[in-house]
Amino acid sequence: MKVPSGAALVFVLLTSGVVVPAQNVFQFAGYTFDQRNTPNQAALLGNSQTLGDAQLSSGLPTTTTGIIPGFPQNSAGFNGALALGSLTGLGSAGTAVNIPAGNNGTANRQGIEVGWSGYRGLTNLAGDDFLIYEASSTIQAVEGFIVRARSAPTAFGQSASWTAWYYFPPDSFQITTGVEGVFADAFDFSDFGVASGEMIDRIQMANVMQADRVVGPGTNIVDGVFVGTGRVVFDGSSTVQPDAGLFDTNRLFDAATWDPDPLYVAALSDVVTLPTLFTSVSRQSNSVALDVVTAPGVWRIESTDSLAPTNWQFMQSFTNLAGGLLNLLDSGQNGRPLPQATASRFYRLKSE
Repeated sequence: MKVPSGAALVFVLLTSGVVVPAQNVFQFAGYTFDQRNTPNQAALLGNSQTLGDAQLSSGLPTTTTGIIPGFPQNSAGFNGALALGSLTGLGSAGTAVNIPAGNNGTANRQGIEVGWSGYRGLTNLAGDDFLIYEASSTIQAVEGFIVRARSAPTAFGQSASWTAWYYFPPDSFQITTGVEGVFADAFDFSDFGVASGEMIDRIQMANVMQADRVVGPGTNIVDGVFVGTGRVVFDGSSTVQPDAGLFDTNRLFDAATWDPDPLYVAALSDVVTLPTLFTSVSRQSNSVALDVVTAPGVWRIESTDSLAPTNWQFMQSFTNLAGGLLNLLDSGQNGRPLPQATASRFYRLKSE
């Protein structure tokens, strides 16, 4: 560089640290997941509820395992607070939940529900959609759970709806310390009867019980004992027992294996914001009841009594703090005609 005569040349050394993003993608038991898509809300299930056809026992789960070492592998940056022990408020980060309380699921059932904040969910894509990791004392100690999922509304007139309960055995196992390790159970929403492209906003799991059966025909493993996987039945209409899978020595659950320890739920695709829409519009005697689902934020509803030409008028603003379903009422507020005074009325939602 040529420096003009009489000019001073000053070198300025600019130093900027290289920002290394926190690790969010992890591997375990043959699967890869991004913790940014992990469910971040959880609730305990029990208290004698009937969920679908499954009767849950009184009380709630009360204890957790210790911290599971070595989960996931290469765990630098892993958010252990998303493990189910911590997420349910029962234990510290990195712990699994003992279900049911008392670790005796022979005739008792409790469970966990997980979901995402901010009115988000998973789309049913091709292949497996989510994993449940379950802590185990050995590779032979398969402890099963039943699972169901809730479809979020995606069109006018729909409401959230739960699938039936399903059972599938674990797919893989990885040792964490000694002979202990973690099973990975992979689930495809399509196997729950969910259509391609549908969106799921909640997942529930509960322990298998001794009386549980699955829809047949199943596989005859020995002396007329049939095992199988799929939809669970609770009414004695099938004799096919849940198949503990190939990790179990005889593929049958026994008295010591009715108490799973679910550790972590991992999503296998990116979570998405669920659709904003009206799920119901119904005329009352002197008003119109509106059921709307939105993402968190401030919204406004406008109405018009004619689409040709349109004349959209402000009805009201509202704040949806957590996202999801809200019930609103059109009573002709903000100078609009009363609903009963019009032959028809149309509505639209807009983000403020």
